[in-house]
Amino acid sequence: MKSIRSFRRYDTINLKAKYLVKEEKNGWEECTINKVSRKGIGIVFHTDEAINVSSTLYLKIFISKELECFAVKGILKWIEKEENDFVGGIELTDSLSEGEWIQLVFFIPTPYEIEASKHRLYNPRVTRKPRHHSTARISST
Repeated sequence: MKSIRSFRRYDTINLKAKYLVKEEKNGWEECTINKVSRKGIGIVFHTDEAINVSSTLYLKIFISKELECFAVKGILKWIEKEENDFVGGIELTDSLSEGEWIQLVFFIPTPYEIEASKHRLYNPRVTRKPRHHSTARISST
């Protein structure tokens, strides 16, 4: 049976984040966001131990070199072992706000960036130019 999604899902340029499992006594752990939608997040957990499905997770998603972040909360819906990490999917308790979504849109690669990365011609960490916050000023004379 085919799954029907409420919101379109996008791949990201491996966005740095940290997670905290509400039901465990551990502190904040490193993770990477690899997919986003308005209601869910694909995540790579950099850990050797699986997290229980249905756990409540708090995420800090870093949007500017670990200086700025925003927090979201969700439920772990699935998790699988993949090489040295675990990958999973989180259903957010609340949809992302418009401001949070706009911040994440920056990390969704364009079709050109996707094609170039297949040919190793593109390194998003080095070559990406901001798509917002123009520094140009308009003078009124």
